[in-house]
Amino acid sequence: MMRLHRAISLVLLPLLLPTKSYAAYYSFDGWGNNLRNPEWGMAGSELLRYPVASAYHDGISNMTGGGRLPDARDISVQLMRVDQISSKRRGTDFITYLGQLFDHDFDLNEHTWHDWGKAGEAAPIPIPVCDAWFDADCDGGKVMEFTRTGYNGSTPPDQPRQQINGITSFLDGSVVYGSSFDWASKLRTFRDGTLLVSDGNLLPWNIGGLPMANDVGREDLMFAAGDKRANVNPAVIALQVLFLRNHNRLAAEYKAANPTWVDEDLFNAARKWNVAQLQAICWYEYLPSLGLAIEAYGGYKEDTNPSIDNFFSTVAYRYGHSEVGDIVKRVDDHGMEIDKGHLLLQEAFFSPQIAMSAGIEPILRGLASGIQWEVDTLYSPSIQHFLFNLNGHGATDLLARNIQRGRDHGTPLYNRCRQHFGLSRKTSFREVSPDEEVAMTLSKIYKGNVDMCDAYVCGLAEEHVMNSGLGELFYASMTNQYTRTRDGDRFYFENPAEDGPGFTAAQISELKATHLRDLILLNTDVKRLPANIFFMTEEDPWIHTPEDDASAPSSPPQEADAPTLGDHSMMLHREGGYQLSWTTGVVDGTEDELEISISVSVPTTGWIGIGFENPAAGGSMYGADMVIGLVDKWGTAFVHDCYSRVPGVPPQKDLDIGGASDVYNIAGTFENGVTTISFSRKFVTEDTQFDLPIAATGDTAVIFSWQGEGSDDIERYHGSCCRGRGTSIEFNTEVEEAAPALDISEVAMTAYEAAAGVNLEYGLMGDSVVITMAYETEGYVAIGIDPSDGGMTNADMYVGRFEGGVPVIEDRYALGTFTPELDSTTQDATLVQASREGGITSFTFVRLLDTLDPDQDNVIEDRTMAVVWAMGSADSFDYHASRGKFNLNFIGGTEELDEDASADYGSDVASADNCTSNCTSGGADVELIDNHAMIMGLTWPLLCVMGVLIARFGRSWRYWLRVHRFIQTVVVSLSFVGQVFAFVYTGGSLETTHGATAIFIICFTTPQAVLGVLSCQKELPDFVFDPESIKRLHRVVGYLLTGFCLWQTYTGMEMYNVSHKYIQLFYAWLVALCVATIFSNDIITVADISKILKASTASAGGDLQSAMMDILRNHLDEEAHAELMEGSEDEEDCTEDLIRAGVITEEEAEEMAIKKKSEKQAKLMKLLSNASRKGNMGVVSERDRTYTRTGVAKLAAQGVKVTIIENNVYDLEELFGDHPGGDAVLTKVNQSHAMTTAP
Repeated sequence: MMRLHRAISLVLLPLLLPTKSYAAYYSFDGWGNNLRNPEWGMAGSELLRYPVASAYHDGISNMTGGGRLPDARDISVQLMRVDQISSKRRGTDFITYLGQLFDHDFDLNEHTWHDWGKAGEAAPIPIPVCDAWFDADCDGGKVMEFTRTGYNGSTPPDQPRQQINGITSFLDGSVVYGSSFDWASKLRTFRDGTLLVSDGNLLPWNIGGLPMANDVGREDLMFAAGDKRANVNPAVIALQVLFLRNHNRLAAEYKAANPTWVDEDLFNAARKWNVAQLQAICWYEYLPSLGLAIEAYGGYKEDTNPSIDNFFSTVAYRYGHSEVGDIVKRVDDHGMEIDKGHLLLQEAFFSPQIAMSAGIEPILRGLASGIQWEVDTLYSPSIQHFLFNLNGHGATDLLARNIQRGRDHGTPLYNRCRQHFGLSRKTSFREVSPDEEVAMTLSKIYKGNVDMCDAYVCGLAEEHVMNSGLGELFYASMTNQYTRTRDGDRFYFENPAEDGPGFTAAQISELKATHLRDLILLNTDVKRLPANIFFMTEEDPWIHTPEDDASAPSSPPQEADAPTLGDHSMMLHREGGYQLSWTTGVVDGTEDELEISISVSVPTTGWIGIGFENPAAGGSMYGADMVIGLVDKWGTAFVHDCYSRVPGVPPQKDLDIGGASDVYNIAGTFENGVTTISFSRKFVTEDTQFDLPIAATGDTAVIFSWQGEGSDDIERYHGSCCRGRGTSIEFNTEVEEAAPALDISEVAMTAYEAAAGVNLEYGLMGDSVVITMAYETEGYVAIGIDPSDGGMTNADMYVGRFEGGVPVIEDRYALGTFTPELDSTTQDATLVQASREGGITSFTFVRLLDTLDPDQDNVIEDRTMAVVWAMGSADSFDYHASRGKFNLNFIGGTEELDEDASADYGSDVASADNCTSNCTSGGADVELIDNHAMIMGLTWPLLCVMGVLIARFGRSWRYWLRVHRFIQTVVVSLSFVGQVFAFVYTGGSLETTHGATAIFIICFTTPQAVLGVLSCQKELPDFVFDPESIKRLHRVVGYLLTGFCLWQTYTGMEMYNVSHKYIQLFYAWLVALCVATIFSNDIITVADISKILKASTASAGGDLQSAMMDILRNHLDEEAHAELMEGSEDEEDCTEDLIRAGVITEEEAEEMAIKKKSEKQAKLMKLLSNASRKGNMGVVSERDRTYTRTGVAKLAAQGVKVTIIENNVYDLEELFGDHPGGDAVLTKVNQSHAMTTAP
């Protein structure tokens, strides 16, 4: 392969002779690429605000959110969890670090600018109190230093701040050569077209004074390269060296073929081909590896701006930080770890001496052999807690910085960014992320509001586009940017135009056929690499060149010997089938140095782990000495000596963190679905830093786990099903027969019946408590210890359920209104036994009284503690039928049920009606609460509200009053029946807010019905209060009851734990009611009121009348207004209109005897007041001939309440009320001197 490339290169040399076209090739600073817009893409130009516009809080420079968003570090901490996920597409680390190299070629934001703009201000990130990494002493008030990006100082003060790209926006090799002529000059030898190198053919040391970045602040000398960030990590250094060597190789071959060429010719020719190879690798290897479907190249587009856009730079292209692991692998030509071991990333930041201690070859091989992490919200500890750490000082959090950087640049929030790319808005976090745990965490962080989510956070959380490693938002941004970068670059290698780079079709084909793997083999001592270095495939062995066969192993790795079972055995986990056996003896050649040979068998295709517990860790995995083994598909056994160094992070190999591997005699098999691994180790090793001693006498605490999903990635989380601890074993003694993982037969258990069908047992076992939950249910069982609010908030929850027939006990923590979350640090419940027989689900588990996990576990003390329980009809959390609470002293005895405390828990696990006795999981009780829910769901939010709406808006209907009375009678009757069901179900308990509100409603329902009856009477006895006061009171109480009924409906739905879709329908119903009330025709608009006020200041009364008439026209359609203005004396038409409007009944119409016009006017004035309601306006004026029966009837049909008579405006309801009939109103009208007519 190498010989072929050299031959092709020599053949093509004459085609690359320097010509005048070189003068038209990339300038170092990018100027002149676009002939019409020469500044496009040059170093020092602004980042584009396209396609995403800025969203500064003040529109100018204040950071996004204006301080209303959660603190960036707090978000970072809450997103931490244990189960980091490797790439599902099995992409290698090459994808991650090659993407970082390209970023360093066309994108650089800096805090300070000397020539191009103003320096950014300080914007420190608050550190949460008691942050385990940055405020371990709980001092509080600490911050993480952060400086805003520098910006263009010439931007007008009323325009949004614009950040600057410090390097060229083209993929032009500036990562190798720099973005200015002066920078490039300091990297050149000016001999034979070559670049400077140091010993080992590495990057040159920075003795020329280039401002190379050194964010860690090391005193060591840095390498010099085209990009100032070249020393950031070992992988980037290795790739920088690769393309440096490629340039010098090309220059040497050009010189050999063209001995007359001078240095400048050789340099330009080598640069041009090197840049073209970089571009070909980017668009034909890197981008396809991401799954980006970019349109085929269609030629240079002069009107396309290739500049880097702000969103891509600040948000989307930082996706790769999520893929970074803690280890930089270094392997040999056979894919095995080199003697010097791998590198711990956090110790190699800006440390070229450490990074290059074994050269670039082991690192490049390692990039092809390591699977990158999945793009998601999870960051490796090396960059989340230890970024740029130097001897324990100066560390920062890259995830928090990325979040803060997006706000610094005025990046819009998530949904707004999606809209800028033409993507639909997301309405819930479950739509954003398919991972329920991530969705719940995001909902907690952003208080359930997707619109408030930072674009970077939700962009990472998005479900990936099919066949891609990116979510929709980042996918759209990457596609847009890389398309513009290519199409807007005149010198992109495929551009065939005369003013392009000048490559022939044959040269373009050759460039596209040369892969990154080829360049590695051409420019390094690497002899063997996988055929596809971007993806790990099971069928893809490492491939080497024929001339290097001698370097290959003489024979393939031999299958390890089958492990042998030990003399003693113990089943550590019966349900999981975790079998441990061991044999003890002395080390060969010694008399008293003890060793142990351990064999572990588990029915799994994944890894198996066993560890010796750190006594100071309180039962957690932290500080444990772990041994993790697996058998690959070829039957080869691997066993690793590991140490749990960082809380919440998978154990790391001792070799990777400076220790030694102290396991030997490794063997393993996989037969009949069972993996068995065995190894030997000394009781006491010499690696005292990362190995714990096994007790020669007495017990040693053991923890164990296994990967049940068939993964051979030892960093893959085992899950809650596949682990255990709390087992102590005396290894150095005879064990005659197998013993259970935990023997609780000697524990004195106390039985306690919390409710009918809810039985518990508890007892002390040393510094632990044993708890048995035996509930009458076919679903999950749960118990919560010591909630803080009398409900479920801050309860330490333990949930037992069956997953696929396998029992699991889960340690969870209740936050109140959310489903209790799995503890993110440690699972502190050890399952002893579980069963489901005869309708009884039983779980027994053990936990320490003090788990040393104060954030998520409550300490069980010698005092009376509140305890809550819940159970469901299924093992999922979708629905449960019963819950309750009681008081209990686990150490000193029980207390009576807590009859006074509220149990309005609000959690999804325990969110049905509380009951403190007679609570079961099914049967008649479920039917009772179901009937109650159906009746009340029909009665209060629907019928009750409909009755009010008819009285409010339906008076123009002839039978409105009859329908209103009928509906409200049905409401009262059904409410009584529904309350009976609830009373029987709860046993009369009123402990919840829901129950107390129900009593309030019942107490006011009957008086309201009486008020309604009185309001309909034409004449009332003298001892009755003022009839108008009765009507007003009836109306006010009706509105209050309606509001309480809607609130009661909501609390009932929450407690009944109905599906979210029904709650959403209820919300929609509330919105519809609000809209109907606010935008009904009875409401005068603000514009109307403004018009009246303006007219009232005029001197002429006609102006006011004119304004009123205009308003009236706005509230009537044209036909009604025309008829109103014409007037009519037709007696039949008038009567029919009055009846249709609901002003009079048919009986009243028959009794009406109006003899004179004045009498008619007075009577109709009374009728008008009868039908008037707040909101609308009418005009009555003899001058306009509207003071007729037809005119008034038309007004009444429109629901008139406020009547205008010439220049005077009167609120009839306020003056006279709206009694539906009789002479009472007429009497008051006649007695009133306020009503006047026009002169």
